[in-house]
Amino acid sequence: MKSICKMRSLSLVVVLCFLSPIILPGIFPVAIWAQSAASLAKHQKIYKDGPYLFLNPDNSVRMIACEGFSSRKTPHTLLDTVYSNLAVLGDFKVADDKGHWSFTVKNASLRGNKKEVGQLAVAQNKRDANRFKTAAGPNESLVQHSPLASGEKIFTISDSHGNFKNFIAILKKGGVINENLEWNYGKSKLVIIGDTFDRGNDVLAILWLIYTLEEQASAVGGTVSYLLGNHDNMVLKGDLRYIKSKYKKLQDTLKMPYQQFFSAQTLLGNWLRSKKSIEIIGNTLFVHGGISSAFAKSGISIERANRLIGKYLDTPKSLYAGATAAAGTAATHEKSSGAAGTAAIGSSAAPVAPGTNDFRHSEDTLAMVQFLFGSDGPLWYRGLVSSKPEYNPITEPELAAILKQYGVARIVVGHTTFEGIQFHHNGKVISVDSKNEALDIDHLAQGLQISGNTTGILSLNE
Repeated sequence: MKSICKMRSLSLVVVLCFLSPIILPGIFPVAIWAQSAASLAKHQKIYKDGPYLFLNPDNSVRMIACEGFSSRKTPHTLLDTVYSNLAVLGDFKVADDKGHWSFTVKNASLRGNKKEVGQLAVAQNKRDANRFKTAAGPNESLVQHSPLASGEKIFTISDSHGNFKNFIAILKKGGVINENLEWNYGKSKLVIIGDTFDRGNDVLAILWLIYTLEEQASAVGGTVSYLLGNHDNMVLKGDLRYIKSKYKKLQDTLKMPYQQFFSAQTLLGNWLRSKKSIEIIGNTLFVHGGISSAFAKSGISIERANRLIGKYLDTPKSLYAGATAAAGTAATHEKSSGAAGTAAIGSSAAPVAPGTNDFRHSEDTLAMVQFLFGSDGPLWYRGLVSSKPEYNPITEPELAAILKQYGVARIVVGHTTFEGIQFHHNGKVISVDSKNEALDIDHLAQGLQISGNTTGILSLNE
């Protein structure tokens, strides 16, 4: 086995750390950071985190993981290890922030366990060319439905925001996972409507569990769908206002911006970029923010919107502004007609005229990208559940037209938090980002179960 070692010291205390063989089978950590007990007195909330897996051009894998406990007497260690390939890494355990729960990620489930692993690091902007094609193909339909067989159920939640305790509790309540945090939902479907990032201390543990459940569900005919949310987009593009202090401490220690821990050169970062933003299962459309009338009229297919959001998920708004200035255009967002602007990103397509919202035959122009990530786009739109003028609320005729256009009976959204799951517009829109103030639950208070035309609500307080 090829071993690459780089040693650093952040204190005078030397700590020798042995991890469970299931994490590092037969291998000692090749890099250890240690903090002294004195420094821990200033940081009482010591945490577990990781592993983060970085995929290198030579197919080697860099693993970063934290080990620590809430005690002044126990040093905190940060492990940085390079393995020759994913197979050498073996199976590994992932635990929540405080070490109360853990589960195993099987090495066999790690996608990219082939030569193309290194190619991800070499050609980030060329990743998965078939998935991220720009122009609409001749066989691309405006709407694509995933079937829901008789007897199959859908369990839906949203906005976990790093709260592992509530995340696994609501999944157990719905019968989706068992006490060992393993898939228990047979051929049925789990839909998670975005926003794992921000506000909580267990972002990575939740992502790894979703990743693992996806594999376990697929093995028995079930499915797990993770749809991207606005906070996923915010963190990946470098908007770190809402990350917890443990993640700020991690990036400061390693001198690496937090969003780079989820770049396209990481296993989970590449996985996240493959996720959809909108999905139709049976007669239900799922989306984090909502479907605005402007989006429905734009001519952008769901398939294409999913590709473009994945492609530009980590693109900062500053780059949009720079592209606009370079092209000498005025790219403004007009709520009544979608997005405006003329500069193109990565294409030579004819510009979209200001005020035009018909993107049916255009390439991935600046206007389209701005629109998809804007206030009327699927990650941010709140007008399906809010009547506030600033959210461009949907009208009943507009909603009826949207449901007809996409061939669905209802739309299920997250993003906007309410006291419990709410049914809007006579049940045509259901919001599942739920809180319970009496129990001090800010998210994941309830889950929605869909079986045929029947909907049911399961609560953590029951």
